[in-house]
Amino acid sequence: MLYCWTISSEKKMFDGGYVHNGLLKSASWLISAESETLKDLIKKNPSYTLTFAGHSLGSGIAAMLTLVAANNRGEMGNIPRSKIRCYAVAPARCMSLNLAVRYADIINSVILQLALFIVCQMHERYIYVRRKEAQRSTETICPRTVIPHC
Repeated sequence: MLYCWTISSEKKMFDGGYVHNGLLKSASWLISAESETLKDLIKKNPSYTLTFAGHSLGSGIAAMLTLVAANNRGEMGNIPRSKIRCYAVAPARCMSLNLAVRYADIINSVILQLALFIVCQMHERYIYVRRKEAQRSTETICPRTVIPHC
């Protein structure tokens, strides 16, 4: 149920596209809470890159952090866009295609084919189990006898 709620959560307009509102709120909160620390680290280490990383739902937040940081570079000590990176492993769907294309130079998504295969197999198994349960339920209500309406 939580998964369905997350997917259908309200989308929000951001930089000409749509993003997941809850993930954007999380990223905005984190950036505002840690912007001074990040700014100080960037000033002390100008050769470093600002790299965000995450897995699954965390990768959605990492991607949103990257969007927010790239759009607020002044608050981050004027870090160049080329020094902002994101590595999203098995990312949550969190932005529209136009934003994904626009930020493809700084957001790297890693999707393993095996993980996708496992999810698809689990989904097929779920459908199979539900179909069998429905058949058993129908047989209980309407046993295989010669009754015209069944």
